[in-house]
Amino acid sequence: MSKLPELTLTKAGAAMLAKTPIGSEIPVTKWRIGDGQLPGGEDPRDRTQLVNPVRELPIASVKNDGNQCLIKGQLVNTEMDAFTWRETGLYATDPDDGEILYAYGCEADGAEIPAGATQLREIEFGVELVFDTAANVTAVISKTLIFATLADVENIQAAAVETAVNQIASQIISGSISTALTADNGAELTTDDGMQIDAVRFL
Repeated sequence: MSKLPELTLTKAGAAMLAKTPIGSEIPVTKWRIGDGQLPGGEDPRDRTQLVNPVRELPIASVKNDGNQCLIKGQLVNTEMDAFTWRETGLYATDPDDGEILYAYGCEADGAEIPAGATQLREIEFGVELVFDTAANVTAVISKTLIFATLADVENIQAAAVETAVNQIASQIISGSISTALTADNGAELTTDDGMQIDAVRFL
């Protein structure tokens, strides 16, 4: 994959930072990505919006560490058409002006993102902000909007398989194998008082 855009603080972001008291929160709100290109000679710090936004993404995580802060986002191209990722924007809430484009980046060549129906892609991206004093960046993170990474899913599946194998192995060692009996519809069979009915085979 080609290079993703590198972000720089916009003039609106710099103005917000300048009037934020030391130690006060900097609330970031969302990401936007796009496929637009800057007009020739335009300073990216002058941008107040993306040239051509493609998708809005939630903040995935915020980690403050000393005077540094790592802010991450995540793109999964489900139900998306193919596009060239050239723009990335980070938004924040200014106490006077409301939501602003806090940081922006544009890469002329960008990165080709295939359609989700053709090739499912998961991309984690982010920006590291460095402050003169201790960082205090905050965000409202909705867990319902954050996807598990493909690696997470694979790890969960592997753990489930390992657990099942260990259970079977322990049963074999003990000299028996048991399994829950189910009806034709897949529901587990139970006694009148709710106890699960198992079939047990002794080895």
